[in-house]
Amino acid sequence: MFKLAGILSAALLCALVRGQGDPVAEKMDVFRLPENTSPVSYVLWFAPNLSDWTVTGVANITVKVEIETQSVTLNLKDLNVTDVSVMDVTNSEHTRNIKVKDKVELTKNEQFEIQFEKKMPGNRILLLTIKYKAQIRDDMSGLYKSSYTENGVTK
Repeated sequence: MFKLAGILSAALLCALVRGQGDPVAEKMDVFRLPENTSPVSYVLWFAPNLSDWTVTGVANITVKVEIETQSVTLNLKDLNVTDVSVMDVTNSEHTRNIKVKDKVELTKNEQFEIQFEKKMPGNRILLLTIKYKAQIRDDMSGLYKSSYTENGVTK
C-alpha cells in the first residue's frame, strides 16, 4: 500500500529503566538507565499518517522491578507522550492499577521518568502503557522517511 522505509529506533522508545534523573540542562551526561528495573518485553504499535508526516503509537512495556523503587525511567527522544498508565501484573489473576504521581521528560539525557505515588517493592512485574505522537523525520532518527533509486526511479 504505502512504502515507508523507517525504523523505530532507540530514540523512539527503547530499553527501560528506573530511578530519578537530574533537571534538564544542555549536554547529555547520563548514558545508562538505572538498574532498579529491567525490561521483560516490548509490544510497539504505531500508525504513520503520510498526509501530515506524523505518527501515533502505543508502547506496552513489561518490566521487572529488581529493587524497591518509586519510579521507572525509559529512553525517549522527540516524542509527545499523551498518556501513561501502569499496572502491577505480577499476579495475572489480581492485577492492579498503580497511581502515577508525575511524568517527567528529562530532555537533556533523552529520558522519560514515570514516578509512582508509593514505593514499589522488588520482585514485581509492571505493565507500562505509553501513548504518544511524533513527527516522521527526515534526518535518520526515530521513525523517518527515506527513499532509494532503482533503475533511475526513486522509490
